[in-house]
Amino acid sequence: MTLDSRMFQWVLKQLGESDNQRHSVPNDYPQSIHEIGPKLFEAYKVDSGSVQLAGCALEDRPLLRVTVRSTEASSGESRLRHRFFTPDGGRVSNELAETLGADELVPAIQFRRSLADADVQQWISVARTANAPGVESAESSGAADEFLAATVVWLKYADGKLRFTIGEQNVELPFAGWARLLARGLQEPPPYVCPLSGLRSHHLQATDDGRITVAEAIAACEVSGRRV
Repeated sequence: MTLDSRMFQWVLKQLGESDNQRHSVPNDYPQSIHEIGPKLFEAYKVDSGSVQLAGCALEDRPLLRVTVRSTEASSGESRLRHRFFTPDGGRVSNELAETLGADELVPAIQFRRSLADADVQQWISVARTANAPGVESAESSGAADEFLAATVVWLKYADGKLRFTIGEQNVELPFAGWARLLARGLQEPPPYVCPLSGLRSHHLQATDDGRITVAEAIAACEVSGRRV
């Protein structure tokens, strides 16, 4: 189906005449917190101890995917492009959107009532202004963008804590990020920060008196030989 085919033009007409919100989710994205843990744990080394989740919540956060038709002024050739926007109107790079899975979507009617129609329309209006006919886009190489359709994409965002345990002692470390990036090891989790030295590391050890901190902050006393 080409951009100039009758079928494609019919599809565009249906999209343009529809006032209903269109909601989607990535075809492949984490469904539970258990899919996030393994890659998070791999990032840390805990000598004689362990790391586990101390609580984690997955929140659905929306992006707006705007579909435009870019037409080259010189050749007249047209192609479809997607633009992605945050709720405050900021642009999201296509590279990040693709990494988040926002380029391969399936319908998600369960989110139909998650946003007020007026809020979605306002969001679309901001995006359409950024892609108005005659407005050149940097990645379009001089092509003018024509607005075609918009879809609200729902992505999972994780917010939780990790608990490091050595012996009878434990410490916790908060983390947050897009669930898909964390589950695939594409976002490095935060290092633990020594509260005394400020040193940061993914390698944790315990001192001889049981305090847990980063390995780089522990040294042996020249007199007693104790690790402090």
